[in-house]
Amino acid sequence: MKIFDYKCNTVPNTEYFSINPKEAVFFDIETTGFSALSGTIYLIGAVYFENEEYRLTQWFADSPASEADIIKAFFERIGNFKYLIHFNGDSFDIPFIAKRCQKLDIKPIFENILSIDIYKRIQHYRKMLCLGSTRQKSIEIFLGISREDEFDGGKLINVYKEYLHDNSEEKLNLLLLHNHDDMLGMLSILDIFKFEAIKNHSESEVFIEKYDETSVLITAVFPENFPAPFSHRGDWFYMVCSANKLKVKINLFKGELKHFFANYRDYFYLPLEDMAVHKSVAIYVDKEHKQKATKENCFVKKSGTFLPVFDTLGYDAFGTSYGNDSYIELKEAFMDNKDFAKAYFDSIIEYL
Repeated sequence: MKIFDYKCNTVPNTEYFSINPKEAVFFDIETTGFSALSGTIYLIGAVYFENEEYRLTQWFADSPASEADIIKAFFERIGNFKYLIHFNGDSFDIPFIAKRCQKLDIKPIFENILSIDIYKRIQHYRKMLCLGSTRQKSIEIFLGISREDEFDGGKLINVYKEYLHDNSEEKLNLLLLHNHDDMLGMLSILDIFKFEAIKNHSESEVFIEKYDETSVLITAVFPENFPAPFSHRGDWFYMVCSANKLKVKINLFKGELKHFFANYRDYFYLPLEDMAVHKSVAIYVDKEHKQKATKENCFVKKSGTFLPVFDTLGYDAFGTSYGNDSYIELKEAFMDNKDFAKAYFDSIIEYL
């Protein structure tokens, strides 16, 4: 077993997790395969706080027989910490170690430490940020984080096997560099959780910046800059985030739409007028000119300018057909109403 220990100058920001970073260990493993039945662990990297500074330690199995040693050394070092933070470790790293512990007759300590999976948390932002992939390297690229390592774990398996034969210092450095950059990358991508401010924007200012006959522009200004710009195009809106501002342009609908009544059994449909009226009014209409309303024809028409919505916010809903209530009538009073702007903005963010 070889141990490599460095001072880590990257201080992890665990504010999003509401925990003390000094009580947490970040870790990542490197293996010779995806299955713990046939593969082994050859490298474990961890970042933690010790002696008033952050350390990055790597335990390297310089022979297959050293696997048990690096697992035991890792457990010994992290035993007094409260949290174990990782990227997709709930699905891969932790089960892999547990199975290797069973094979090597080692008692795992995971039941005594709380697991936090960064990968799972990032999924909450995938839709809003239009993240095509949520692999760690993809998040690093999105955030503009660069790394020296150009390999992935799969390609390094053969490098490790070759190292076991020739003990090449160059190959050892490649193996260590990949894990080192994975660890520092894991700490750096925590900045993605700054986008939580968009969902919890109590300190932001939201207002309707401008509007015309075709669109409305809503702007939200936040106290701090976001870690990266992004854009999101929906069916009827376009969102752009840059620095500390998030702008949403909403395309309006101008024309005729239908408002459908929920209690259709209380209405009659008038075919000639192509509209529904309440039964209290329909009693004055000849029988041959009315019929009992259905869900699909229990409506009245209205012409005007309409705002597309994910949530009607308590206003009458309009649509092109039954079950498609995706508009509310745009009213002049909305334009200077910050409460409406905030509620409407919230409904879009909630959808995302």
